[in-house]
Amino acid sequence: EVELPTKISLLDVYPNPFNPAATIQFELPEDMDISIDVYNLKGRKISSLINKQMHAGYHDVVWDASNYAAGIYFIKMTAQNYIGTQKILLVK
Repeated sequence: EVELPTKISLLDVYPNPFNPAATIQFELPEDMDISIDVYNLKGRKISSLINKQMHAGYHDVVWDASNYAAGIYFIKMTAQNYIGTQKILLVK
């Protein structure tokens, strides 16, 4: 039996740098609404990866950046009062 996480967490994105896909891991201690979005350096949201209620536990989502230019991007996860960000680098 796997124990549930004790807190909301956005874990390290891997691989980083990446090409063309990055895996975003996160933990939820209880069922809740979450969103995970990708932003460019100008702060513009370019992709919404998750925007729904999810069950408690350990999760991951893959961002396929094949159609995006090389550069720095930010992953932002929002869940209840938690906001986590990760800087990632897409290399081509």
